[in-house]
Amino acid sequence: MSTIADFSLDELREHAVDVFRKGRGTRPDVLLVEVAGVRAVLKDQNACDRWFAMFVGPLLAWREARALGRLKGVSGIPELLARPDSRSILIEFVDAVEAKSYPHMDDWRTWFDKLERLIQTMHEAGIAHGDLRSPGNILIDSNAEPVLVDFVAASGEGSRWNFIANSVYRGLCAVDESAVLKLKSRVAPDLLPDPEASTHVGGKPGLVLRTIGQTVRRLSRILFTSK
Repeated sequence: MSTIADFSLDELREHAVDVFRKGRGTRPDVLLVEVAGVRAVLKDQNACDRWFAMFVGPLLAWREARALGRLKGVSGIPELLARPDSRSILIEFVDAVEAKSYPHMDDWRTWFDKLERLIQTMHEAGIAHGDLRSPGNILIDSNAEPVLVDFVAASGEGSRWNFIANSVYRGLCAVDESAVLKLKSRVAPDLLPDPEASTHVGGKPGLVLRTIGQTVRRLSRILFTSK
């Protein structure tokens, strides 16, 4: 019997029941699909501008799939269900809202302890998210548990002698940790150890990597999109 993971890209798109984000420029379609009562999220880089989808889309889909593959079984990170084609991924749907918009939390301190453990587990698995400072990437599910999403900017720990990859990885781990401080400053500032802590971006290495990432995204828009 076929499952949602067996469906082709065209079939999955036909079963879309909601649009989380309409793709254009460098942004993919992000669709909620449902098959026989099972829901999943389809991220489709084919919806980006043509040249971006052709040259960059496969890399982004591969990078996110690789990160999710390494993190399989980690509670709080959606499971990778399938790769419908080279430019798309199908991910487990988690009913959750942005942490910064959560209506009521009885104990932010306990919740942040859970978030920090989740990030530590992710790093121990050899993955740095790299974009947790974006407000939509740290969520709270229906059980008030932390959830991390959107691993398109993720970086993996390299082999022992891969100094460049490991330097990038460590820098992005620091950026991930700084995201916790940024979120605390928004929802629970009393938990900040330092009033200025929310401005830190993982030290100088983290700031450099974040600047490089922003520059690469701008160049991608200029070179591969019509916007």
